[in-house]
Amino acid sequence: MSIARKLAARTAPLSAWNYTTEERDAIVRRNGNAYGQSVLFIDGTRVFIPSGSPVVNIVTPNVTATEAYRNLDFKMWSGLSDYIATALQDLQYSENDQACEDGRVALDVGTIYDIPAETFAKLRDDYAAFHTAAGVDRDEWIAQFGAESFGSDFHMTRVGHGVGYWDRDAGELGERLTKLCEAYRSEGPYSGDDGRTYA
Repeated sequence: MSIARKLAARTAPLSAWNYTTEERDAIVRRNGNAYGQSVLFIDGTRVFIPSGSPVVNIVTPNVTATEAYRNLDFKMWSGLSDYIATALQDLQYSENDQACEDGRVALDVGTIYDIPAETFAKLRDDYAAFHTAAGVDRDEWIAQFGAESFGSDFHMTRVGHGVGYWDRDAGELGERLTKLCEAYRSEGPYSGDDGRTYA
């Protein structure tokens, strides 16, 4: 079935983050002005919603389609950008150390906007699951320490660094989030032999 037919057949609620990368690329290639549409502004991003269709078309000057869709994910999951940025920074430090030891130039592991789509999706999905599971504890943490800390501490705790939720004098709240992280243990993203970043 063609992508156009798959999109036309969709009956799920309108949601930019429910589309595959292939579907998103096809959507962005379409001419949004060909549809009757309403417009929603999310942090300066114009999101075109064609009438009678679940298709979302994002058109923002000087922002790629990938950046626009990732920004929507970042809005959806508070702290997601901080989680991924911390994970990539951690990987870059490890890569720099390994390159120095090997006597070679370090690879650039990428940014929140240019890591491969499948890597981004895996990191996002792990975080979204934790974000949802944390529920009231998440809200309390964000109120006390901020969404940035919630995201970055997820990475630090799940990979077993010496800092994380338990290390902020948050008492039982920090202990509960640390315990919850046990179900999400991971080595974190890694660099493949092809120089790409994987999760």
